[in-house]
Amino acid sequence: MAELTQQDDDKAVTAYRDAITTWVDSAGGRDLDRMAKSQLRDVAAKLACTTQDGRVELRLPRRTRAKGDVVIIATHPTPDASLLEDATTTSSLRLCWDDKELFSVQALATGAAPEFEELQVRTACDGRALIELRLQALPLVDEPADVLHLLLALPWLPENDLATHVRNRLMEDLLVDLCDIEGSESEHDCATEKEDGAGERPMVRRKTSESVPVAGQKRKK
Repeated sequence: MAELTQQDDDKAVTAYRDAITTWVDSAGGRDLDRMAKSQLRDVAAKLACTTQDGRVELRLPRRTRAKGDVVIIATHPTPDASLLEDATTTSSLRLCWDDKELFSVQALATGAAPEFEELQVRTACDGRALIELRLQALPLVDEPADVLHLLLALPWLPENDLATHVRNRLMEDLLVDLCDIEGSESEHDCATEKEDGAGERPMVRRKTSESVPVAGQKRKK
């Protein structure tokens, strides 16, 4: 296995720092407030990056009391050829953090861009993992979708004719996953409130001849 050189690391660090700074200053970061942009620029200044045999290890400063950096590992698995035979263009990326898969994607196409003859894209995105990553490394960035958008702007994603399709599909999958998470948490909160309310309800006698008004409604006279 080839040994890394300091020059290789310096090039990778510069590339990732420039990508974050460009994203913050461009349309990607236009909706971020001043504090979030300041934190991202601080992340860019302090990150560390190594590359070896197609594997990228990106270290970001942790913003919680937990020890150690936030380490994101990027690899490029070989796309599943059975998805599309005779593919002329392919792209793949798998991003992991803290033994969790943030997302993975493999895309294959035949024909010339932008109107491919056939296109197959397979993605997986873990909204909860992205939420936790945001809390650990980028707490001033309000939305997990912004975190994913930033990650997709970094140079570990191959810049070929499939890049736009990959980004769009991953964003769609994340938004669906976040909606499912929000829905399940809302149901859980409602159930918890009902249980808590049932446990705290005082033991009082009610008059059966009088109707009890529902919250938000006026009592009938």
